Amino acid sequence: MDNNKKNLLLTLTDYLAWTLFLALGSFLFVTIKNNEAPGSIILGVSSAVFGIIIPYHLRRIKINEYRFLPEKKIIRTIIITLMFFVFCIFIFPSGFLGTDNTFKFFSNIPDPLTIISTFLFLLFSAAVYGFIFWGGLLYAVKNNSNKIIALLTTSVLFSLYHFSQFPFTPVTFPFLAWMFIWAVMLTALTLINNCVLPTIIVHQFGQFVYFASSKENPFTEIKSSITSFALLGLLL
Repeated sequence: MDNNKKNLLLTLTDYLAWTLFLALGSFLFVTIKNNEAPGSIILGVSSAVFGIIIPYHLRRIKINEYRFLPEKKIIRTIIITLMFFVFCIFIFPSGFLGTDNTFKFFSNIPDPLTIISTFLFLLFSAAVYGFIFWGGLLYAVKNNSNKIIALLTTSVLFSLYHFSQFPFTPVTFPFLAWMFIWAVMLTALTLINNCVLPTIIVHQFGQFVYFASSKENPFTEIKSSITSFALLGLLL
């Protein structure tokens, strides 16, 4: 087995471990009544270990070699990212050609604590997505195939991961289809810029608008614990 295949195997193993522990944490979160701590701890620790620590280690030892920051054509990267951001937030998929979540958010702005808790928790998850999907899986698959297969594979795995988040997201076919389209767009942005940070930024605001504008925002009921784990995640 050559190095590229070994690297892909390690990256996929980390992804599978992450999703399985998230599923366990989610299950405990909804089954243990009046005690969110066990599920929250598993969700937070598994994301920190499998979502940040291990992927960062794999990058540090050059298992997955991808750029986090742009090294060349920085102005071009900024312009492309801003154009993409405006398109995603105001046109599609969060804008008037998609779910219209941006308009919903500004027409009924949540209270400050909800905004802070939602943004902080999702900031932690956006970093995890960056390490696992837009960094690790995308480049591991690309090094074993080509950009198109890597784009599609990463997007499919991103969609399927949401099955582990059943208490927080509606795992329906329309939702998974939206997630696949969203992942294709974000993965394409990563390949165009050849770095991960711009994608994390766009994704963070995209998912923040989605949850903050939702009437069933799960973070409105668990503000204190979510904020605590998000702050812990930022410290990690």
